[in-house]
Amino acid sequence: AKDRTARVVMFCGRPGVIWPKLRCDAAEARLKEKAPNAQILAEKYHQMDRAVVADQAGNTLQAFPQTTWVFNNTDLQAKGVID
Repeated sequence: AKDRTARVVMFCGRPGVIWPKLRCDAAEARLKEKAPNAQILAEKYHQMDRAVVADQAGNTLQAFPQTTWVFNNTDLQAKGVID
């Protein structure tokens, strides 16, 4: 049987800013509720710059090649991850 466990990397925004942390915390809580077997592989905090997110995403996804899902708080983060 195919392993369907979600393995998640979360991009949580600028360190020290409360709203992105609260979004990541809420997403993690809801994920645990709806998919209790899901694994959070990493929570990354970063400057809100598309190039910075792209660089960190590349490094993080190389470090965690088993990632199957990526959570982003903002469109800017999603665009950085796609880059």
